[in-house]
Amino acid sequence: MSPDRRDRDPLDPDDEMAFDPGADDDADLDEIGDGTGRGSRGSRGSGRSGRGRTRSPADDDADGVDDWGTTRRARRRFPVSGRHVLAVAVVLVVAVAIVVGGSLLPTQRARTVVSAAPLVGRTTSVCPAAFQDSADAADRPAATVSAVTIRSAPDRQGVLTGTLLAGGEPLLTVKQQGFGAQVKAPDAPLLLQATGAMSTASSGAILASADTGELTGLSAAPCTSPSTSQWFVGVGAETTNRTELVLSNPDDAQAEVDLRFFGQSGRVVVPGSPGLVVPAHASRTVSLESLVAQTGPLSVWVRATSGRVSAMARDLRSVGLTPAGADWHPASIGPRRALVVPGVPAGAGARQLQLVNPSMTRALVTVSVLGATGAFSPVGAEQVEVPPESTVSASLDPGLAGQGAGIGLAADRPVSAAVVSTSSGTDADTGSAALPDIAVQPATPAVGRHGVGAIAAVTGTDGTLMLSNGGDTDTRVGFTIANLSGVTLRSDTMLVPAHGTSTRRLDPAAGASYVQVDVPDGALIYGAADFAQSEGPVAGLTSLPITSPDLASRSRDAVPDPAVGR
Repeated sequence: MSPDRRDRDPLDPDDEMAFDPGADDDADLDEIGDGTGRGSRGSRGSGRSGRGRTRSPADDDADGVDDWGTTRRARRRFPVSGRHVLAVAVVLVVAVAIVVGGSLLPTQRARTVVSAAPLVGRTTSVCPAAFQDSADAADRPAATVSAVTIRSAPDRQGVLTGTLLAGGEPLLTVKQQGFGAQVKAPDAPLLLQATGAMSTASSGAILASADTGELTGLSAAPCTSPSTSQWFVGVGAETTNRTELVLSNPDDAQAEVDLRFFGQSGRVVVPGSPGLVVPAHASRTVSLESLVAQTGPLSVWVRATSGRVSAMARDLRSVGLTPAGADWHPASIGPRRALVVPGVPAGAGARQLQLVNPSMTRALVTVSVLGATGAFSPVGAEQVEVPPESTVSASLDPGLAGQGAGIGLAADRPVSAAVVSTSSGTDADTGSAALPDIAVQPATPAVGRHGVGAIAAVTGTDGTLMLSNGGDTDTRVGFTIANLSGVTLRSDTMLVPAHGTSTRRLDPAAGASYVQVDVPDGALIYGAADFAQSEGPVAGLTSLPITSPDLASRSRDAVPDPAVGR
């Protein structure tokens, strides 16, 4: 049994594992209705109730024998002795003492222990294609893929390679820890495979930039591991706000995927969305605009019923025929009662909080801004009500007032979240308004022992490393900027206040480089790197979450809890 809710950290994601993607994908699927109005399959009784009978004198035969084979006269010959009564009383007293004594003992929580050495194995991640093969030349942005490894176990061997999803010779190879490689993004998804010590020490990301075409703006996304459950919160299915969902299958067998949609008025039943087949070593792009007839905020749950896929969304905005921003839309962490959305960028423009409640009960979400000096409630968005099986949007503009921050969420039902940020700027050469861009910040897990952003510098941008603290104590975090040749360019620490956010500038002159964040055990640190173009015809904006390649080596020690039986 879980600890008392009053003892929980309101921002500790480990307190709630409902809808957790990964090993516990189906742990709380019973929370989600099937769209027919019936309750969950798990809510039905699974056992048969016992059948009793009422006795009457007629039930006893003429020989004085009852239905259980015992004569009534014989049963009267065996009175209950005093010793029997005493034995029963002792048993009852002992049972009550155990129950009461256990309830008085404090609950204990399992400790997260990071192993001294990384696990040695094989990991896979997929970097999405920068554009489709059929795209016009004007719609093909300049794009690169960066793959890096951190120094986690210098005495261990490993290798990181990048090949096309369909196979072929490696396009990049990294054999030394602390090094990296960068290649021009291919026309198809790139498959990163790490073995040995690299399996828990590598990370990748894609970066794209364009001044014209429907992909105008700055876009970045991490390369993601395949999974059976992924949530995309705040996507679009309208002409001026549309989303493309890219499903990639890195395995040798085909995958089958179901898409479940949650709109502003509840579940959206979409014919053809269940049973989408993704062939082995191939990808499939699904345009939500052509699949879903829905306006307003929308979320989609991607669930593989056979095999697994690496899913990534891409948002495309426009005003009439004029592009109004594009960005990759990474998956958010699965629904739970406590979340943090890190890296909401500073500056002018809209900041829209997107929330999805997949359960069949209304959710009430308390919103906190994790600012430079601690947490505060944003004006106009202190609490947000999310109807059952629905997605809602709330403006954070008045509460943020242009400052960068993390967003802490505490809900009475499991929810997931993301923030969609819109840029605003002026073209210095013409004095007119620059074209806007969008950036998506998903709710993420807390950083493990090491966090990595495979891109730490983008030419012509103002870069910012933003770390938010979901814990109750100030935490000192180390960070390192290194180039792809393994040379350390900067190493420092930053104090992240309790329920607050700290930032550091990322120098664009660093060139191809990555950032590594080192977090003390037990700390709840969430991070992202933001990049904003302050000059030119496009006010480019993008965010890259800090991810943890060593999460596979994090495990929990089993600690007996004397209060578990209360």
